[in-house]
Formats: sequence, C-alpha cells, structure tokens
Amino acid sequence: MFADILANALYAELLGKAASAEEGATARQQIARRVAMGRQRLAEDLERRAGRAQELPRPLAAYAGTYENEAMGRLDCRVVDDRLEIAYGLARAEAEVYEAATHKLRVELTGRGEVVTFAPAESGHDTAPMASLTWGGRLFQRVDG
Repeated sequence: MFADILANALYAELLGKAASAEEGATARQQIARRVAMGRQRLAEDLERRAGRAQELPRPLAAYAGTYENEAMGRLDCRVVDDRLEIAYGLARAEAEVYEAATHKLRVELTGRGEVVTFAPAESGHDTAPMASLTWGGRLFQRVDG
C-alpha cells in the first residue's frame, strides 16, 4: 500500500534508522510510481466526468433548498455562481450532473463521490421545487418553499 511505503520511509528517517541507499532508492521509486498511477487515474476520472456533462431538466433554483432527515439532519442546497452547492454541516461540495433525466447529481461530501437523487414535486410543472432527495440511501424531505 502506498500509505505504508510512505509511512515506513518517513518513520525510518525520523527515527534515524534510514534504510540503506539501495532500500531508500527502491522506496522512492515505489512512491514515484504510485504518485504517477494516482495522477493517471485522476486524469481518467476527470475526463470521464467531463464526458457526461449534461443540462438538468429544471433550473438550478428548483433543486436549491433545505432538506431534512430525522436521523441524519439537514442538507442545504444553494445556487452559487450558476452551480449547485450542497452542504452537510461544515462539509460543502459542488454538485455535478450525473444523470440529468433522473435528477441525479454527483457530490463529494464525505471524501468520495456519491450520487444524490432529487425527486420532483407532484405538481408536474418544470420549474416546481424538488420535493425530496435521497443521499446515502436516506430520504431527505424538503422543508422550505
């Protein structure tokens, strides 16, 4: 594991038990290889995400609002610079469209990508506020407007 390789090298250095020159070179090569692989995966992920750019079927204002779940608390969604931002406590993430037709957005509130699915209100018109959202398998009901 990358974290193990890096931690072992750092601890050895801090404790004055640096590895031999050969072991140090091997550790540095492993770290460099892992960093390069991580950068490649990140670039591939960004390219894949950019390829699914879509326009939502409703204006961002329809998604903005406060949603609550009794056990999980509150999610606040607001429009910031023509983008939807979702906040859960101190955690904030810019949402990106995951699947527009089904009102699915991707956010990284907990350090990994997750899908938030909004449910339209029953009114049927295209500008009506969303009624609820599902995040992490939990339903959050809209509590404002």
